[in-house]
Amino acid sequence: MYHEDKENHSDGESVVGDIQFNTKAVPRHDEMGFTPYFDKNIRELKGPIPLTIFNEAWKNRAILYYAEKRSKFEDSSSDRNRYTGYPYPSEWTQSFSDWTSNHQNFYLTLKVEYNFKRMANWLLAHKANADAILAEDGFMVALCYDIQVRTNAFAHCVALADGSQSVANILVFRSKIAHSCYATARKFDELDFTDNPYAENGTRAHWDPTTGAPKTEKKQAVAKASNVASTSGSASLPAKPTGSRAPKGSGYKGNNFDPNHAAKQSAQGMTKIAHEHPEQTLSEPPRQLLCAQEASKNETVAGPFNPNQHNALLPRWPTKVSCEMNIGAWEAALLEADLLPEFADVLDGFRNGFHQGIPKHSLGPNRAFFTPDNHALAWQVKDTIEEKL
Repeated sequence: MYHEDKENHSDGESVVGDIQFNTKAVPRHDEMGFTPYFDKNIRELKGPIPLTIFNEAWKNRAILYYAEKRSKFEDSSSDRNRYTGYPYPSEWTQSFSDWTSNHQNFYLTLKVEYNFKRMANWLLAHKANADAILAEDGFMVALCYDIQVRTNAFAHCVALADGSQSVANILVFRSKIAHSCYATARKFDELDFTDNPYAENGTRAHWDPTTGAPKTEKKQAVAKASNVASTSGSASLPAKPTGSRAPKGSGYKGNNFDPNHAAKQSAQGMTKIAHEHPEQTLSEPPRQLLCAQEASKNETVAGPFNPNQHNALLPRWPTKVSCEMNIGAWEAALLEADLLPEFADVLDGFRNGFHQGIPKHSLGPNRAFFTPDNHALAWQVKDTIEEKL
């Protein structure tokens, strides 16, 4: 027979030290709760809150795992800001049923356990947006949208006009994120899937969902490369140069370094082609490019290849690049669509070239190579881009 305190009488002290005993203190839920790491993240709505931690079976295993390792976790102060508990499954491998169930559990957790009623309602609206995407574009686009919106919301607070900060409103549909997810799914050929192909027992269970390709075994690849290198070696190879090591990417700079090696190899290759295929000469016209290349009238055109002439491989440099766009047709189309003068810069680009964002520069004294900053325009709008993220 169950006991009920109908008379609500006191049978001792209501406060002992810092512990209070109140007869009205009845739990609002019967959940086991979360480990301290995720409990803190949910209370603050910050940091990683993966949807897979709301799976009941995983949550119970995580609590038991923490109980067994509790003393170790509490003693390790260096890992308090890093999750070191029971591993949680990737959100990208959730099946449709797991995803739906985890979302429902997340909603109840916010509303009942943590009393975040407004955030719980936002989550419902966000899930409805994801469901609409699923019906239109497939499961993987919806899953991608869901993960990105939630991850961004818990990673970055939004600064308000009065200087305070708020959790991002996830009920607002983010069309830019939806378009990005659709483009990724189309690239990975995922638009036809109604369930997650990367889930356990799925058609792509052994693929990497972040690349849309089969997983590569790095260790096997390294071992295979080592075996190929060791078996393809020869005792007749020269000894490895013992000079100082050149910077990464600079190529071979050993004792036998020849700065004209590439040019000599190219000349030898052309000589071999000329002997084996005399009908192929440099007088053949080059492959047609997107923009026409016009040589100057005074330029000398190279004749048939002659291996005895050292100057036979002189390059033919273009002196002018012209655009083959039908500028008149473009201008007429823009006028008809009432897009001028808004897009007049397009016509100007066809006539005079488009700005590439590369600043004016010169090689300068004693500079063999120079790579200009070709992202100048992107840097100018860096702050604006970061504000939109």
